[in-house]
Amino acid sequence: MNKLVTNLIQAPKASHVATSVEENNHINVLRNAKKVIIVPGYGMALSQAQQAVATLAQKLKDQGTEVKYAIHPVAGRMPGHMSVLLCEADVDYSELYMMEDINDDFKDADAVIVVGANDVTNPSANTAEGTPIYGMPILNVEDAQNIIICNFDTKPGYAGVDNPLYTSEKTTMLLGDAKETVNKLITDLAQVPQTTEDSENNPVQVLRDAKKVIIVPGYGMALSQAQQAVATLAQKLKDQGSEVKYAIHPVAGRMPGHMSVLLCEADVDYSELYMMEDINDDFKDADVVIVVGANDVTNPSANTAEGTPIYGMPILNVEDAQNIIICNFDTKPGYAGVDNPLYTFEKTTMLLGDAKETVNKLITDLAQAPQTAEKTTEDVVKDPIKVLHDAKKVIVVPGYGMALSQAQQSVANLAQKLKDQGTEVKYAIHPVAGRMPGHMSVLLCEANIDYSELYMMEDINEDFKDVDAVIVVGANDVTNPAANTAEGTPIYGMPILNVEDAPQIIICNFDTKPGYAGVDNPLYTLDKTIMLLGDAKETVDKLIADF
Repeated sequence: MNKLVTNLIQAPKASHVATSVEENNHINVLRNAKKVIIVPGYGMALSQAQQAVATLAQKLKDQGTEVKYAIHPVAGRMPGHMSVLLCEADVDYSELYMMEDINDDFKDADAVIVVGANDVTNPSANTAEGTPIYGMPILNVEDAQNIIICNFDTKPGYAGVDNPLYTSEKTTMLLGDAKETVNKLITDLAQVPQTTEDSENNPVQVLRDAKKVIIVPGYGMALSQAQQAVATLAQKLKDQGSEVKYAIHPVAGRMPGHMSVLLCEADVDYSELYMMEDINDDFKDADVVIVVGANDVTNPSANTAEGTPIYGMPILNVEDAQNIIICNFDTKPGYAGVDNPLYTFEKTTMLLGDAKETVNKLITDLAQAPQTAEKTTEDVVKDPIKVLHDAKKVIVVPGYGMALSQAQQSVANLAQKLKDQGTEVKYAIHPVAGRMPGHMSVLLCEANIDYSELYMMEDINEDFKDVDAVIVVGANDVTNPAANTAEGTPIYGMPILNVEDAPQIIICNFDTKPGYAGVDNPLYTLDKTIMLLGDAKETVDKLIADF
């Protein structure tokens, strides 16, 4: 079982574990911090999180924050363990400070980020007489103004002594696999802070409203292998009625035609690809441009920065667009070494990090129902997490999409999470769901779901009207109410699962296209339905994480 999922399900609760409401607090702390100290520990080594830690530190330095690393002499398995790992991740040795050289700095730090360290930060060493760590010199983490702890759980360290830092009011606990937690910090830190009053700079709202979109792929797309995600995002935009074009710069990538080859491999029609000279005049009419891993070929400095390597180079006129969304790894200059002023435009939204992950998040967010200030009804809830938290009875409907995504273990983990809060969970099995009879049952049993929780259609159909929520994972035709009404279609008269009878429906399907029968599913447009589109495993895992 995935360690992060295991922790979410089993770890004891700390007094100040970050919630969705509090989540921005520690991100805002880091955004505003002038001085940060990072404390690595053996948990960083176990998770192999050193590169993620170095990336986070660089992100902080890029915003002007001073970053130091505090090295305890016995952190890790041997003296120097932490220093070796960090230097392997290209952290400059001058940034590593031994305990005696940095302990006085903690009181002046705006934030301390602890990554997989416990005993070496435990203030009990100063007070808990008779314990194994009493009298041991420790890092003065407790003196910092804010503490962010990225540890696997809240259990004591090797010394077996509870760490009072975990319950301090100024501590935020981010539990789970350290590498995953630090990577999420990086992603969250890269997001533009959202305001409740102004949605103009909300990239998802910009995309929802866009009539004309131009996508600019670059070498970063190739490095991240994000071309399929880009194609999926484009299709999502086209499905809502947006016109989508791809702008191809002749030197984007490693060779001429690199971008075109990648996009065509992702089933993008060649007619949608436009060479620079054919599309440059279109940028001024575009509602939004999405840049994916491109830098120098979009850099307006090529027009003004005399004496630089890119001066005079023809570029794509991205700066002319009304809105710009940039999905690049970071804000560093491109190969030419020239800062890109697009990054600081008011109309630009920077979504930093791995391009594939960023584009996939755009797809997921775009699929969510738009949030409104006023609820359209009093009874329908559009927040899937609230629906699940409040549910007493839930039915899970697996389909072939679950099999394709290999999401059965994630589904089992989500179900266990629900059962842990006291929710009754059943699985509704349609006889023709999957590639063969019993396909869903086999997959779920492989994920250690008890066979007694699996109910055949005829045994569970009457239960749908009495549940609080149904979670559909990769199923379409077998849930489609059109089977009862759409005469002349391939599914007319086919028995289906009565999903439509439930008061709330959460659908984790890849997209909103019809199933194999080619018949639109009216469930997708019901007010009581929440559509969570994209890869089923990723979607269900996000439900677990948000839960």
